[in-house]
Amino acid sequence: MPFFRNPNQTIGLDISDHIVRAVLLVNNHKIKQIKHFTQIPLNEGIINDGHIEDVTAFQKTVKKLMTKGIHAKTATAVVGLPESHGFVKTIYQENPEAIKEEIQKHLPFPYEEMAIDTVVKNGLLSFVAVKKDVIEQYLSALLPLGFHIRALEIESQAIARLFAGKKIVSKNPNQAIIIGDIGHNHTTFVLVRNGLIEFTHTSKLISGKNLTEHLKQHFAIDYQEAEKIKLTQQDNPEVQKIIDAHLTALANELKRVVNFHQEHPIGQVSNQYFVYIIGGSAKLKNLRQHLEAKIQYPVHQAQLSTEIIVPKKLQPQFLSYGTAIGLAIRDFNPL
Repeated sequence: MPFFRNPNQTIGLDISDHIVRAVLLVNNHKIKQIKHFTQIPLNEGIINDGHIEDVTAFQKTVKKLMTKGIHAKTATAVVGLPESHGFVKTIYQENPEAIKEEIQKHLPFPYEEMAIDTVVKNGLLSFVAVKKDVIEQYLSALLPLGFHIRALEIESQAIARLFAGKKIVSKNPNQAIIIGDIGHNHTTFVLVRNGLIEFTHTSKLISGKNLTEHLKQHFAIDYQEAEKIKLTQQDNPEVQKIIDAHLTALANELKRVVNFHQEHPIGQVSNQYFVYIIGGSAKLKNLRQHLEAKIQYPVHQAQLSTEIIVPKKLQPQFLSYGTAIGLAIRDFNPL
């Protein structure tokens, strides 16, 4: 299944523990069009905490995804890596001659174990670090399938590019954007200011799966029935009570992100925050109003740029495809 190079077509491949999503983006001057999109759930155990445990099953799933959903033979790919094995941060560039030493102070893993990419802007050093063994694992699993892989990056880079890249008002250094990606297994918060990701924060305690588990336990039902109730019975007072507790936990985590940013500022302390919510659980009823009441900052459901055209069938679920789309536009809209 070889994929030949085509500079105007890119596959965004978003891989998580429970699902693989892909989009095919065609670049036509100022317009970026999603031509195809698809997703396939992963059986439990194929990927565990970002590690590919069953390479054969993983490759079989990706091959099915490409042949039955994407229909592309001339495209490059940008692949998303698990957030849990990467690290992104912006710091002061105190000594241009000692970048390695400055980065080492902030890494959660030994410097030698990380692949590191850096950007220097206005005296600030922004860096992304990903564990080398994770990169090698994904490359060794995907390259035999015929992919021409243009780049690999963590999900926070992709969603920041898609939902914050053009919303930043560079003339106002006090303005920051927080993107909350409420996923199946975790929620990731990405704080972007002046075109740079200043830091990210991930919580496994807030997720679509955890909410479903709470409903399952409360009503003493199986997981599939609890998932159905979550989607169809949000007006039920008992269901709403559990959802409200979930949203309160989300709001408290957002407060922690804001407080941390104000206590550890990079430059001026921000006094304006705009929150954008994405992910599969971003459509919970009253989510925006609940969060705004708790955190006292404007909250919005994220929207795509008018430069990106998506099929009608994708529009109701594009929030779930945010990472895949953000990966696909990497070459055309760098953050």
